Amino acid sequence: MWDVLRLVLGFQLLAFFALRLAYEPSNRPSIVLHESVFFRVVMSFVALGQVFILIGLVLYPEFLEFAVIPLPSFLRWVGAGLGVFNLGFLAWTYRVLGSNYHSVLHLDCNQVLITSGPYRLIRHPIYVALFLIFFSFYLQSANVLVLLLGTGGLSVLLYIRIPKEEALLLKHFGRSYQSYMEQTKRFGL
Repeated sequence: MWDVLRLVLGFQLLAFFALRLAYEPSNRPSIVLHESVFFRVVMSFVALGQVFILIGLVLYPEFLEFAVIPLPSFLRWVGAGLGVFNLGFLAWTYRVLGSNYHSVLHLDCNQVLITSGPYRLIRHPIYVALFLIFFSFYLQSANVLVLLLGTGGLSVLLYIRIPKEEALLLKHFGRSYQSYMEQTKRFGL
C-alpha cells in the first residue's frame, strides 16, 4: 500500500510545485515588501526543509522510517483524497487571485481587493489550502517529521504573517477591507 501512496504523494508534490511555479509572479514593478529579511530567511528554511523531507519520503523512504507512526490505511487514503481536493482548491484560489498573488507580503501598485470565488467565503483560502495539503501529506506518509515541519512549521509562520497581512490590507484598502473582514471569517471556522 505504501508504494501506491508514495506514487500518489509524488504526483501531488509535482502538481504542487507546478502550481507554485505557474502562479509565482515574475518581474513585477512597484513591489514594496513588508516582511523582514529574517522572516523571509526563516520561511525559506522551513520551506526547504519541507521540500527535502517530502522528496526524501517519495524517493528514499527508508531514511525517514524512524519518524513513521502507525496510521490506519483508510486514514492514509483519506489523506490522499484530501490532498487532491486541496490542490484543486489551491489552483482555484490562485486563479481567482490572479496577478494579486505573490508569495511574500507586499503591496503592488495595481493591487485590488478580491472578494469573489473562495475569497467570498474566507479571507485566507491559500493558507487554508496549504495547511490542508501539508496535513494530507502527513496523513499519506504517516511521518511525524511531515506533521511537525510541514503542518507545524507552516502554522507558526502563518501565525506571524496573517496579523501583519491583515493590518497591511486594512491600511491599504481601509473601510472596504474592514467591511470584508466583518463579512468573512479568517479560515471559515
